[in-house]
Amino acid sequence: MHIPKAVKGAVTIPDSVTEIGIRAFSGCTGLESITIPESVTSIGRSAFSGCSSIQSMTIPFVGGSRKTANDTYQYPFGYIFGESSFSGASRVTQYYYGNSTSSTTYTTYYIPDSLKSVTVTGGEILYGAFYDCSGLTSVTIPDSVTSIGRVAFYDCTGLKSVYYKGTPAKWKSVSIGSYNTGLTNAAKYYFSDVEPDEAKWQESENWWHYDDVTGEIAIWEKKS
Repeated sequence: MHIPKAVKGAVTIPDSVTEIGIRAFSGCTGLESITIPESVTSIGRSAFSGCSSIQSMTIPFVGGSRKTANDTYQYPFGYIFGESSFSGASRVTQYYYGNSTSSTTYTTYYIPDSLKSVTVTGGEILYGAFYDCSGLTSVTIPDSVTSIGRVAFYDCTGLKSVYYKGTPAKWKSVSIGSYNTGLTNAAKYYFSDVEPDEAKWQESENWWHYDDVTGEIAIWEKKS
């Protein structure tokens, strides 16, 4: 699929779409947020190059397609923005497993400075997934994730909030690789679609849900 450059604001891709092509949204400077459904199985290189106003993304996986730790070409987050510089983007060098799973490679991508929030709804978070994404302030992680690869959040110095779609107990069972202080130092919030009861408050003081009106992330406040 290819999108007119005049597209603006928030875009939700329909469930009927299975592929987003190379440079599909390239140059869409008015795009502010995008939601990509889990029906999409591949996202082309540089699909969002030049999207200098994008603030938030919901993606079904990190990189170009769903991968496991045993696969080659485990492209990181920057893959969908590409290697060409554009106004309003920062140069980010990301390390990942390319044509071999025994040694890493790296690529320099250009990621929009405006992008602050990423929600991942599926797939694995592999080695180097968000390497050096210092501009991100929040990330949402699905409870299907069982491990987070080494350096997946290396140098993510701006990351303040991690919204996990599971419980504190399930988060403790997630294996987190080394050099992920960007992730481990951020505040963790756990999902509850109903107002937490006393038992949940004893587990954690941080719970979140989707606002019934806006659909945005909202924090539950404990009543005194």
